[in-house]
Amino acid sequence: MKFLVTPRRSDPAPPEMAIAIFEEGLLQRMSALKETGELEQSWSFAGLKGGGAILNVDSLEELDSIMGSFPLSPVAEIQVYGLADLESGVNGMLSALREVVG
Repeated sequence: MKFLVTPRRSDPAPPEMAIAIFEEGLLQRMSALKETGELEQSWSFAGLKGGGAILNVDSLEELDSIMGSFPLSPVAEIQVYGLADLESGVNGMLSALREVVG
């Protein structure tokens, strides 16, 4: 199961706290998730206070566990979107539309 995770910093943190969050928290956590294969991609939004990642996990419980220990939680608004195959989604939508049209 793939999920798009987009944290956007909402509350400024004191510089000392920000260093710990980013260096000791985020960078180390992202590195560990890459090693396990749970993190497929990550990026920052150029010129903005935020970024994104694609997580690939086996269950919602695994996702919840990862998000529960996400280092940016105290200072960011985090949105999580489930990702589905585009072709499958479009085919499903077309089938539903064809049923409505008759």
